[in-house]
Amino acid sequence: LHDALPILASAEQISQARNVRDLLEHVEDLKIDPVTNKILRMDGGSVKILINGITASDIDLKGIPANKILKVEYYNIPPARYADAGTLINVITKRMDTGINAGIEARTAFTTGFTDDEAYLNLTSGNHQLSLSYSFNLRDYTKRFGERTYDYTLQSCLPDGTEPALPVHYDYQKQTHDKFGYTWNDPVVKYTYNKPDDIAVQIVATPHFNHTHSDGHSNILNISTLNTPVAGEGEFGSRMSTFGPDLNVYVQKTLPKNQELSIDLVGTYYHNSSKNWGKEAAVSDGEIWLLDNQEQLSNKYSFIGELAYAKKWRKSSLNLGYRGSFGRSNATISNVLSDYKEYEYSSASYQHYMYAEYGGNIGKLMYRIGTGATQVTQDNTDAHDSHWLFTPKLILSTNLSKNMSLQWVTSSQSNTPPISRLSNNASLVIPGVLSIGNPYLRSYNTYKSELIHKWNLGWLQTQIGLNYKYTDSPINRYYTQQEINGQQYIVGTNENANYSSELGGSYLLVISPFKSQVLTLTVQGYVYRQTVSSPIIGHYHHTWAPLYYAIQFRKGNWGASYIGNIVSKRLNGSTLDAGENQSHLQVYWQKKNWRIFAADYWIFTRSRYSGYSMPTSVLQSTYKTWIDDNKSMFVLGFSYDFSTGKSIKINRKLRNKDSDTGSF
Repeated sequence: LHDALPILASAEQISQARNVRDLLEHVEDLKIDPVTNKILRMDGGSVKILINGITASDIDLKGIPANKILKVEYYNIPPARYADAGTLINVITKRMDTGINAGIEARTAFTTGFTDDEAYLNLTSGNHQLSLSYSFNLRDYTKRFGERTYDYTLQSCLPDGTEPALPVHYDYQKQTHDKFGYTWNDPVVKYTYNKPDDIAVQIVATPHFNHTHSDGHSNILNISTLNTPVAGEGEFGSRMSTFGPDLNVYVQKTLPKNQELSIDLVGTYYHNSSKNWGKEAAVSDGEIWLLDNQEQLSNKYSFIGELAYAKKWRKSSLNLGYRGSFGRSNATISNVLSDYKEYEYSSASYQHYMYAEYGGNIGKLMYRIGTGATQVTQDNTDAHDSHWLFTPKLILSTNLSKNMSLQWVTSSQSNTPPISRLSNNASLVIPGVLSIGNPYLRSYNTYKSELIHKWNLGWLQTQIGLNYKYTDSPINRYYTQQEINGQQYIVGTNENANYSSELGGSYLLVISPFKSQVLTLTVQGYVYRQTVSSPIIGHYHHTWAPLYYAIQFRKGNWGASYIGNIVSKRLNGSTLDAGENQSHLQVYWQKKNWRIFAADYWIFTRSRYSGYSMPTSVLQSTYKTWIDDNKSMFVLGFSYDFSTGKSIKINRKLRNKDSDTGSF
């Protein structure tokens, strides 16, 4: 489309980069996150990457040498077919040759369980290409600590079954220490046939399998108006395994007169097995306060089919499309509400999404106008909901001068709760407090209007945005007091609120004082006045103002970077939550296609998280969590890739994936 921001790589950037992924560090507000080794926005938001129109992973980007790049297209508001993406990057490459390219990368911390490894191999012959890749991620931490407090009031019963005259107030305090971790395994097998200007076919199989675990101990102080403070101890843990293979078949046909037809078919299966358990009791006499053992075995099946048509003229283009999806999850569950007896639960979702989008140029004015309509049906054991969501869009942009541009965006997006939230599964959090799913959640819309001003002087780039966002019926977590099976509980569950909004602005500053890559300073921040209105907690306002910053150095074969941030608590339903802190230093030495690096993650600090509930919540709570394993965590790594030719890439227009495991 014509409103994409073209970003050209300089000769210096290309000469210093080994592959296309290295170049994306220089794009707008992007970074290669040192902890996840993935391309993210500066604020940690997700980025959808395309190569010549095809959805790509970081491994795919590493397989393309830097000198094969033509340009990068940056969409802060993606086209309609990628409406669910936050930021979209489309990498346009030169014509690729027959050959082989391969690579390997490994990163390991020697003081704790932290490993990221990946390898890829592309074999190309004529119009055919076979691609194999494998990613492995391991975390195995032993020193995660936490402090939690819960303050609430319940109508309780005395031992003889009678209710006391006054409600009982509880102050429950916990200090926890646990071991936790995960392993992610992501093998990918891909076959591509590409006959330029005629037909392209791609088949992708991705048999993912993952496992998470935790085991911990807690020290408790239980205070209530029924007795004096009592000390307690607890044990808790969890296990979850997921096997999620999917098969994707994509066909693209070039038609006469600059027309194109694309078809994308995706079938996905998830098998999930999970267990969560906890026991809490008094130290003095062993009285059991909490005993919970939730188990679930689920299978989810889904199918996505999309048909897209595109027509291009000299100064405009038209895109039409339809995407239909169906998913069903069947689970066998046992929890506290079923008296730990197994029961069956089923949930399904059907969606029909149709869109039309037209874009072009009128003089210096670039425009994109479109609309989408989504028919959503949610059907589960307890509830049925079916309605339409409409998502209009208007984008206008113009170049005020050679170095200055202005963009105005008014857009909307539909949001549908994943199947994994639509259940009545439950678990005990502490005595008298339950966490329960909600099968009655409804889909909703988000509307956004933003004015963005950009100024680029080469050594100095600035971006200032004024933004207003309104969400009708957003899904947030709230607490209410309910009677369940004849007993009073404080129940935490996801609910549709009345509305939420954000009003404020964003800023981005990039300084390269030497007009080169020797030194670059990036600063990005937000200042938003957040509002949430809910029948449960009422009307609440909060100011959210995080700051992110990065310093990059590159001279000859040596390079270094530092990424940090100043966290700010963000309004999230009935709580204020602080995001993860960052303080990551990395130094590397690069020679041709070899790179050896050393890093210190969370240097002079450790990862930490905190938050607290709104004053109007029936459950007043606070939490602090920190991980000592990654305190100034030292990591060593290397990467190497080579090419005897360059991989063929198709200008794939569609890419769908079901990432909702369907586990309740």
